[in-house]
Amino acid sequence: MSAPRHVVAVDGHELFLSQVGPRGGAAPGHRFLPDLIRPGRVFDLIVPLAQVTEGYRAMDERRAVKAHLEP
Repeated sequence: MSAPRHVVAVDGHELFLSQVGPRGGAAPGHRFLPDLIRPGRVFDLIVPLAQVTEGYRAMDERRAVKAHLEP
């Protein structure tokens, strides 16, 4: 998320009346940083699909950042 480095006054009443509001969403990182993003490096645990509960348990107990399920 990015924000201006200087103070910006926002008139909430005017914003409301114009039916405009702040919005957010997923940034298309792959589009802007294709050489820097490697999603495969996040998965640090591989478990079979039959042991999906173990994958969730490992993430809950902070033993894994992200579990990859294999069929």
